[in-house]
Amino acid sequence: MSKPVAFRIRENFNSKAPFYHKRKKMEPWQKLCLQEYFAVEPNSIKKKFPGNSNDEHFCLKINNSVQPGEINFEIETSYFVGANWVLDNKFPILVEPKFNIESQEIELDYIKILFEALKNTSQTDYLSQLVFIDYNALPIVIDQKSDILTPLLVIQYLHVLKRIVKKGLRRSYYKISSNLTTKVKGKVLIAQTQKKNFGKGNLLKIFCSYEEFGVDYLENKLLKKALNIGLQHMSLLNLVQSGLGELEDVINYVKVGFQGVNDDLEKDSITAINSNPFYKDYEEALVLADKILKRFGYNVSRSDSDEVMTPPFWIDMSKLFELFILEKLNLAFKGKNEVMYQEKVYGLYPDFLISTLDGKHKILIDAKYKGYSQKSPSIDDIRQISGYARLEGVYEKLGLHNKESKLDKVIECLIIYPDLLSGVKCFDEDTFVNAKKVNGYYKISSLGIHIPFIKK
Repeated sequence: MSKPVAFRIRENFNSKAPFYHKRKKMEPWQKLCLQEYFAVEPNSIKKKFPGNSNDEHFCLKINNSVQPGEINFEIETSYFVGANWVLDNKFPILVEPKFNIESQEIELDYIKILFEALKNTSQTDYLSQLVFIDYNALPIVIDQKSDILTPLLVIQYLHVLKRIVKKGLRRSYYKISSNLTTKVKGKVLIAQTQKKNFGKGNLLKIFCSYEEFGVDYLENKLLKKALNIGLQHMSLLNLVQSGLGELEDVINYVKVGFQGVNDDLEKDSITAINSNPFYKDYEEALVLADKILKRFGYNVSRSDSDEVMTPPFWIDMSKLFELFILEKLNLAFKGKNEVMYQEKVYGLYPDFLISTLDGKHKILIDAKYKGYSQKSPSIDDIRQISGYARLEGVYEKLGLHNKESKLDKVIECLIIYPDLLSGVKCFDEDTFVNAKKVNGYYKISSLGIHIPFIKK
């Protein structure tokens, strides 16, 4: 039996109108694996993002609807995209980023969203919450154009390398073996000199081993190798279509910065590389380089086949949306510590707290990756942000806590959600002042933000 190609469906993030993909006609291997599963487990199949304890925050759920003489199953998707095995090596599934506008499926411009969201992200913790990759599982066959894992890793990697190049590549001592003419440097390699020089009558050359101080050392070689491999596999993507000339500028900038580094690196030598906690950008870059090298098996060549192999993975689109909003907020509020993201308050993590230096804005913001049908937040979302706004720790972080008496102010609350057609494209002070007030609630507003999509 040939290796099955992933079954393609789209994501859905409207909890009030869950998307079910019904399918009666299936390939024999699909029928077999579903029969095997439902014969043992009569309930639904549920796949979750590792480390997430919320039972309702699932990646994928397949409901059992096996009828006599046929198999009719329903696939319910959520806030996650990715490729994964429903049953190991038998039933792979691919969930692609999509969006619904007025009953029409719209394809999100995933590349552009990634580029914007990951532009200034500088903490590896964000990436671990954003994506899970299972390198120990069997790879899955997907369509080349559906490869969304590669852009995520490579775009994030390019942003980190850009910061490294801007600061200047680290320099270190590294060993060089060279066949020198009429001079000796470092340690003479007697065996090589006799065999390759003196044995052939060349008495003016001597093989030497010595150390040099520069950028062409082990860590930079690893970063350069991962860069070349990632760009080779990214070359199939049409960056111009997404309007990402800016990404091409980043690629060229990084390439120039690494011109003095070779990528002649043996796979065995990679284990000798240790990250240095004093160099945060290098530490993050090495983590991403390792993921890219594992993703492509340390092979710089790419296949021109329409199909590619990918390790099973999940990407949390709600987390990506938060990072997208974070970048927009950082551009609007450029003062130091004005934007607080995921600040821990009594074991809870409000998305954003805005406290401007001039005291003009004190805002609690919650990002909801949902398509509100009437462009109005749900009662559950209003209750959640209202609960955050009652925490004393939130008042303290916003500088609104009056220690001499009681809490004396009501916090401004804002819910931001995707609005592809009429949402704002950037934030400024007037944006928050003019946000739509939620009827029936005091100091709770909502705001739609435009996220890039591909018009077809």
